[in-house]
Amino acid sequence: MPQHASDLHLHEQVLLLALRDKDGTIEMRADRYPLALGGAILAELVLHGRLTVSEDDARTVGVANHSPLRDPVLDEAFTILLKDGDSRPAIQWIDRFSSIDELKHKVARELCDRGILKDSLEKVLLLFSRKVYPELDHQPEQELIDSLRAAIFSEKTGLAPRNALLVSLTHFAGILDVHFESSDLKRRADRIADLRDADLLQEMDSEALAIAVMAQRAVETVADVR
Repeated sequence: MPQHASDLHLHEQVLLLALRDKDGTIEMRADRYPLALGGAILAELVLHGRLTVSEDDARTVGVANHSPLRDPVLDEAFTILLKDGDSRPAIQWIDRFSSIDELKHKVARELCDRGILKDSLEKVLLLFSRKVYPELDHQPEQELIDSLRAAIFSEKTGLAPRNALLVSLTHFAGILDVHFESSDLKRRADRIADLRDADLLQEMDSEALAIAVMAQRAVETVADVR
């Protein structure tokens, strides 16, 4: 069954954009991709109503719903949070989620199961092997690139919060520079910054919208700290 970008979780979208299509390794410019994965996981948990993020400067995370999501990566992150205690700033959870053991491979396996990537072994200097994930189906990634282009290089409002979140995540991870000219991105720097503004986002339940914006700002905060 064909897969579309809208079928993917944010962390799956981030990894797909960070990988080289043919050899399945991480693009060198996407050096902050683990942080973006951690931020995407936090965002998914809040957007699915499992967590809340306070609107004060502390951006403290709280549990709203204990039900599992039946997604291996999200449920592992949620279990870690429940075990360690939830009353911590979002910035700490983004950092913690980004260091989940073999996070890249766990997210990549989900994309392999969807038929988008292929799990392969590559020999390095004839001494050892490493897992790589070349692309099998380019359509979902192309849809993501087209969505990013529409969000960044236009003045339209009413954007889906997930699209704005993806712009923020990929911007701070260095992933946007892989897919667009740096000079063009610099020219649109104000637009990229404005995409965290709720006024530009699609109308939806006010609490859910506030959570999306808070999650996005938490990602930006931890990126600035690093």
